[in-house]
Amino acid sequence: MRINKLAIQNFRNHRNSAIELDKLNIFVGRNNSGKSSILAAIEWALTGRNLWTDKAGRGANELINRRSKDCQVGLEIAGLGGVVRAMPPHTLAVGKSRNIQESQAAIYHHLGADEQLVRQALNTGAFITMTPAEQKAFLFALCGISCTAEEIAAATVQYLCGVGVPEKQAREIARRVNTLLPRGFGGDPAILEGMEKRAREERRETKKDLERIRAALSEMELPNFPDSIGPEDKEAVERQLAGLEAEKNELLKDYGSRRAAEENIAKGRERTGRLALELDRLGEKDILERELASKEQAKLAANAGLLRLKEQLAQMAGTSAELDRELAALQAGCRTRQAVVEKLRSFDGHCPLAPKLIACRMSGSEVAGLVNQLETENDAEAQKIINLKASIQKLQAGKQDLQRQIERAEKTLAETDTAQQELRGRISAIDRAQRELDSTRQEVAAWEETLHRGGADPEEIDRLQERISQGREILRRLEVAEHGRRQACQLQQDLEMLEVELAVTEHMVKALGPDGIRKSLLGDRLAGFIREINTMLAACTDGRYKITWQDDFTPLVHQDSTALPIKLLSKSEQLRVGIALQAAIAKMTGLNFLAVDEVDMLDQDNRDLLTGTMLGMLDKFDQIMLFCTVGDVIPQNPGLPRVKMFWVEDGMVSELGGERGKSAVVGSVAHAAV
Repeated sequence: MRINKLAIQNFRNHRNSAIELDKLNIFVGRNNSGKSSILAAIEWALTGRNLWTDKAGRGANELINRRSKDCQVGLEIAGLGGVVRAMPPHTLAVGKSRNIQESQAAIYHHLGADEQLVRQALNTGAFITMTPAEQKAFLFALCGISCTAEEIAAATVQYLCGVGVPEKQAREIARRVNTLLPRGFGGDPAILEGMEKRAREERRETKKDLERIRAALSEMELPNFPDSIGPEDKEAVERQLAGLEAEKNELLKDYGSRRAAEENIAKGRERTGRLALELDRLGEKDILERELASKEQAKLAANAGLLRLKEQLAQMAGTSAELDRELAALQAGCRTRQAVVEKLRSFDGHCPLAPKLIACRMSGSEVAGLVNQLETENDAEAQKIINLKASIQKLQAGKQDLQRQIERAEKTLAETDTAQQELRGRISAIDRAQRELDSTRQEVAAWEETLHRGGADPEEIDRLQERISQGREILRRLEVAEHGRRQACQLQQDLEMLEVELAVTEHMVKALGPDGIRKSLLGDRLAGFIREINTMLAACTDGRYKITWQDDFTPLVHQDSTALPIKLLSKSEQLRVGIALQAAIAKMTGLNFLAVDEVDMLDQDNRDLLTGTMLGMLDKFDQIMLFCTVGDVIPQNPGLPRVKMFWVEDGMVSELGGERGKSAVVGSVAHAAV
């Protein structure tokens, strides 16, 4: 990458700076003059972010000069053309493209580098400030290092065969190694360390299991077989013991029958006595049956009398109803005649029925005679009414007497039914008790017959049980001895399998270790990159420094007999190591661009050495930029070809003049420039 022209407007303290650049460009100025802002402007133009923004580019608004509302940075890049980034709003134009995404892609495509590589080229300490994991990932990506499961397996087989493992066994171990790969493995070689860790864990667990089994074997005491009996006699002992058990069961069955007979005879006799008492309490069945028959006859007679009483009551009810109807008719006739009498007594010459319409032709004497006749009829009917009421009252009394007789008869019938039910219950209970008594007597007779036949001798059963217990003990000892030997045999087999497993895990650990497949998969691919770093580092340090990578791919810097991690070096040493890393990365990627800030951190001798190195490497890079803080004295441009010097002050950039083409020794250029 080579930037021919740079234009900065309203970017931090730069108001309007336009610069034409050469092969080697040296920017000098006092503190806070705007030197670092030039480098930040280039980074922002190329990537959209810099040291004053976050990784997403947020905070870019702070890049605008406080006296302005917008800013713009323009670059003219050889082979690409103009690159202009401005804000607000955020825009990026590359050639004819005005879309930010397309323009950004065009920049990275032309440079052949991504954002991280551009940042490495523009920031000397970018690699050093990464975490070890980020450094490792960057190195692997930079060197194009990746590996597939097949490559890991092939490298494992090759390594193991190289240390004397048979090929068939090596392939089986390689298959085991690939089981340590996580699901979704994407080729990141950093996984090899994790695989080694898991292999070590498997080896550690296998060793623990081995120690446990060896301890169990050493503590195990194998039991002895009983005298004169061996494992081959186990089946015979089992058959003999089964025969004794069967004989004992028969004896126990006989003994149980005897005991059961004794118990059942006692229970049967107790039950027969209880049933006999129950029968005595219930009484004689014949007497109860005769009493039941007598009750039945009495019930029939009572039912016939009750029927006659109900018939009489029905007849009296009919007669009473007729008398009630006759009484009602007489009382109605009396009331009618009495009403007519009342009308006639108030006779005024008009018809009693329609006094306003009809004039009555009856005389007063005729009316009086009619009244007398009606009153006489009423008196006669009144006597009949009295007689009827007396008859009705007499019938009512008779009905009540019959009702009482019917109730007494029904009560007697109910009592008779209850007595019959009780008698039937007692007769039924007598039958049940008699049947149970007969059945119990038969059972007692049967159990007495069983008892008479005899049963097993308890002492004989005890002697047989003792022989069975001895047999069981012999069988137990045989089983314990056999189990112990089986257990010991199984532990020995487990021990042999674990010893084989331990050998496999040992091979896995060695294959995945630093001296294993990592050398073939990773070490050789990093060798060229490391040589490039050390070539540049030797040039920057007059051969006094060298960098190596540890097994975990973290760098160590060697000076004489001392080796230190980069972060433990002094700031000056870190700068020189950072320049060597930066230059090697630029060469590896083909970016061929180098920008070094804070050169003033070096003492004068090391500045001279660095400047001389840069002059000697001009043909290896497309472009180099150096930034250095100086005092109040403005340096002089020695006027070397392909070298420009710029003075930066208060955000203004001016080129320092010099005699073009004039030769000068490197030391004098270094002193004059920086």
